[in-house]
Amino acid sequence: MKVPVIEDDSFTLYLEVYEGLLYIHCDVRKWAKSTKKNMKVALDSLLKKHDQPIFAAQIDNDNKHRKFLDMYGFKYVGIIKDFDGDNRTIFVKGVKDNG
Repeated sequence: MKVPVIEDDSFTLYLEVYEGLLYIHCDVRKWAKSTKKNMKVALDSLLKKHDQPIFAAQIDNDNKHRKFLDMYGFKYVGIIKDFDGDNRTIFVKGVKDNG
């Protein structure tokens, strides 16, 4: 179950533990330069607070989401099947080799 952990006028960040890993979800309501900056600050705060890597999953072939993950420094991990049997590409942020 995803739980909202940071709410801003422009976005909400959620965390969810799945199979022992911490996953992040994001709903963006309004995109602006300030949204990008505030979300980076929020993400860095979550990494520091939880002191563990944060994972993100994407449905394959979603290039817009992939660019979003790249912009925030998430790095490719691999592909897994989710509980519905769909392929999900997994990314991570907060390990020593990617900040």
